[in-house]
Amino acid sequence: MKKQLLILILSTLLSENAFSDEIKTNADSFKGLSLGIGLSDVKFNSDYSDTGGSLDDNRFDATNIVPRFDGSYMFKLNDSWLLGVGLSVDLKGYNGNKHSIAYSYSVPGEIHIRNKNHFSLYLEPAYAISDSIAVFGKLSYHSSNIRDVWNCSGCISDHRRLDGVGLGLGLKKMIDENLYIQFEGEYVKYTNDKFSLSGYYPWAYHNNYSYAATASIGYHF
Repeated sequence: MKKQLLILILSTLLSENAFSDEIKTNADSFKGLSLGIGLSDVKFNSDYSDTGGSLDDNRFDATNIVPRFDGSYMFKLNDSWLLGVGLSVDLKGYNGNKHSIAYSYSVPGEIHIRNKNHFSLYLEPAYAISDSIAVFGKLSYHSSNIRDVWNCSGCISDHRRLDGVGLGLGLKKMIDENLYIQFEGEYVKYTNDKFSLSGYYPWAYHNNYSYAATASIGYHF
């Protein structure tokens, strides 16, 4: 009788452990590799000052729809929390608004800012509300090539790579076991820098920042 009772207890414990191993937590739906592509509504701002005093201070701003690739890997911390690392790359550059120029020592023309080769690296803490919905925050490093484009006789463009730090919030929704949609918003503050016109006239670019709202679809492996 005791032997039979012992066998019954052991078999019950083993079956419970096997069942518990099969239990899937909310975080399990989001851990691992994800690749996505989306569209970002980006507003970029840059104020400029002509340190030579020949032009009034002005502002370049641009609102553009930019295709964006995103890849990330999420590590499971517990049943609900995850931590992700990722890379985001813009697949297209964009131009800022144009301003007329008329130096006393130069022919009239136009200038605008071109933003290209933008990418970011980020950390992404996430909380799985359910097995299909997760909310996340984002802390990111950004790098973008900013070029001042001159449309005037004898003018030569200059460019700089600006670095920035971004903060964002978002939501990820699993459509099925692998497909997902994602929505996020992010603010990025960039460093200040100086440009030159044909190597002679210094311009100071400051108050450089961007806002972006992104909707994407992707595949979770």
